[in-house]
Amino acid sequence: MFNYSKLLAVGIIALTGACSSSNGADGAGSGAAANNGSVGGNGAGANNGGSANGTNGGTGNGGAANGTDGGSGNTTVGGDGNVGGAGTAGSGNTVCGTALCASATACGSITDPCTGNLVECGFTNCPQVLCGVVTPNECYPCTATTCAAEGKNCGSISDGCGGVLDCGTCTDPECCGCAPTGTTGVPNVCSSGSTAGSGLPQVCIAGSQGCLCDSRGGCAPGLTCNTARNPTVCCSGTNCDLPANVPTVATCSGTGTARCTPGITIPTASGTTDNCGYPSTSFKENAFICGINATGGGAAPGQVQAFFNDEMSTTLGCTQNGYTVTPMQSNPAYAFYPNTGDPACVDVNGRPMRPSLFITDITNDPNCKAGDQQQGGKPYDPVAVYGTWKAATNGTPDANPTAFNYWDLGTNADPVPAAIAAKCPCQPPPAGVPLPSSSGYNGGNVAAYNNCPGTSGQAKGFGTEAEYEAALVSGHSYRLQIIGHDGDQTQGGDSGEACVTFCAGTGVCVPLTCLDYPATAIGQQSDGCGGLTPPCNTCKPATCEQLCPPVTGSTPLCSSVGDNVVYAISCPKSDNCGGTVNCYCKIG
Repeated sequence: MFNYSKLLAVGIIALTGACSSSNGADGAGSGAAANNGSVGGNGAGANNGGSANGTNGGTGNGGAANGTDGGSGNTTVGGDGNVGGAGTAGSGNTVCGTALCASATACGSITDPCTGNLVECGFTNCPQVLCGVVTPNECYPCTATTCAAEGKNCGSISDGCGGVLDCGTCTDPECCGCAPTGTTGVPNVCSSGSTAGSGLPQVCIAGSQGCLCDSRGGCAPGLTCNTARNPTVCCSGTNCDLPANVPTVATCSGTGTARCTPGITIPTASGTTDNCGYPSTSFKENAFICGINATGGGAAPGQVQAFFNDEMSTTLGCTQNGYTVTPMQSNPAYAFYPNTGDPACVDVNGRPMRPSLFITDITNDPNCKAGDQQQGGKPYDPVAVYGTWKAATNGTPDANPTAFNYWDLGTNADPVPAAIAAKCPCQPPPAGVPLPSSSGYNGGNVAAYNNCPGTSGQAKGFGTEAEYEAALVSGHSYRLQIIGHDGDQTQGGDSGEACVTFCAGTGVCVPLTCLDYPATAIGQQSDGCGGLTPPCNTCKPATCEQLCPPVTGSTPLCSSVGDNVVYAISCPKSDNCGGTVNCYCKIG
């Protein structure tokens, strides 16, 4: 007779195991069948682990035909099968609690499979940047390199395991990444000769201490150009270091690929904004900034030339509080490293009275404006001025020079680019026609004014070039903002602004990105230009939906957003990278 009591007992044991856990290890094998039928407990017998799959299971009380290993634990009445053999023993207990951290490679926060709570294993034996890179909550095996092993002796490089190595500095006359003329320097290796094109790693005013010598091979008064250095820099005696208070240029990290479009790019103004992207009504004299030109960068100083022309001469700065402004000695005149007066002198809108350059490194973010005057950026002063200008005394503009100079900026000035001259055409009147005086620019010779068209019946005529020189990293893209003032306090300050984008140098130092490195490169890597990339190939944190896939259908068992309807119970999970993500579990 068939033993139904035995079947009932075995079935109860099997179903109990199935409800306890769904993740048991190897199940117990099939037991021997009674008579011609097999009782399909499939691993439930002697199941000490409580698992449906028979964790730590012994020999079952009935199984599938042919004695195969146990499976799901569902009760099945066998047919005319062969007698089953002995079952396979279970593989071990489920690891729970602090035992999850016993492995030397365990890291971060791990979800306990027994309670659903988080167990904190920390990062004592594993930097977080290496946690979960390949296996969730397991430390990526990595052996850190050294500067010597990589053949590097200067600058910063990656240790290959998420850390950064300082390989030291070079001793004069060698410099980091430099090379003899006509050859290419090796990144992070000291050598003599001219640079590979990247120049200094920080923006600074050429001619100042620790910065590049200017385009004439000179420096500001009191400093000398050290030609034994590569690149050449200005020194105070033997001190060739940048002062500690030199600010770094404003920059934005961005998320895009570094780009540097060669040459000058001029942003387009719209009907409501000027070409700097600010309301067109905020500046009244944008038209008097006729154009901006830029060249150089890298081992040579980047030169930025701003050209102004207006019926009022450009204000060079304010004479007040013990500060002075370099006066004109002739018309046209020039001055190298001019005094630009009190740096605190601003107009009624808080804009500098002196012609100022504002710089933003936009290599990784073309929309960055962090260095603009409106964002609190640092103003850079001109290293030279040509043509005509005036001062303001205690904030009140001085008189204009006695005569227009048009675009005659003097023999030392840079040629006015054709495109800029075409935008602001301003030539002396024809031969035989007297030059009007500055005091009569509204009622003088009409023929002269036709050669210098202005606005509201007022002619242009006072031409100025303000030249700026700065150490700009070759291959980096910069937003250049010029703000100038004609010294007329009408219309809320009579100041103007203009912007261009400039790719510095020859582009030989285009920063590398993570895409340039193999998948085995973990953490920050050298960008080839003296800096570091963002962390590369690190673990990608899992979302709640990925951590709680649906058992049936398409609805995940948890969500990153709680709606108090389907997902209402807060249940933090391990994100598989050592961190946690706050999830909301499905109700029911």
